[in-house]
Amino acid sequence: SAWPPAADAWDMLVNTTPVGTAPDGARAPIVLAGPLAGRLVYDLVYNPPDTALLSRARALGAETIGGLPMLVAQAVAQFHWWTGTLPDADRMHEAALARLAPPPAFPTDTV
Repeated sequence: SAWPPAADAWDMLVNTTPVGTAPDGARAPIVLAGPLAGRLVYDLVYNPPDTALLSRARALGAETIGGLPMLVAQAVAQFHWWTGTLPDADRMHEAALARLAPPPAFPTDTV
């Protein structure tokens, strides 16, 4: 089949490549042009949480899912497997978001 697939040739698009991962967050593995027949775009990239692919897909009216929920689900399962304790998934999600957030700006009052 042709690459890239035509906008009307898919129902769900899943990016399983690292394309779009920080620091190259402005890149996307495929250029989406509308209107899209597919209604769902799932990008397994989790850093940044909102990728260029997801942003473009939303602009074209598609539903989107980022990779962070899968990363957290894997972390919860691995922690449980290794320790026998089921961690709080919401807390792990918040910790991941805090870690992925851009660093705070340098305080101007210390210059």
